[in-house]
Amino acid sequence: MLGWYIFGGVAAVILIALIIFLVLHFIKKKKIEESEREVSKKVDDVTSSLSSLFGGNDNIEEIKNMGSRVTVLIKDIEKVNKEEIQKQFDSVMFMGNKIVFVIGSMSEEFSALLKEKTK
Repeated sequence: MLGWYIFGGVAAVILIALIIFLVLHFIKKKKIEESEREVSKKVDDVTSSLSSLFGGNDNIEEIKNMGSRVTVLIKDIEKVNKEEIQKQFDSVMFMGNKIVFVIGSMSEEFSALLKEKTK
């Protein structure tokens, strides 16, 4: 009889732990999805305004995506509004005629949207 009580207690603890794990998993998944939606919207909004900050579409030579970074090759760096780009992006670097954005996991989407908006 005591064995059944121990078995029932262990089963209840395992069931409660499983329920807690599943609840926490779904909460985390929901937060990640919300974060990705916010980043997607921000990426879409920002790419719309970047073309003019680059000095126009004609001033863009090439847009490359490598890992978590997106590099924009510029023909004339003097036409670029560096200050405004830096206001919109914390992680941007200017190296000669290159503008490098460190985007993270959304770099492919950012690169694709940037190419689309700067055609």
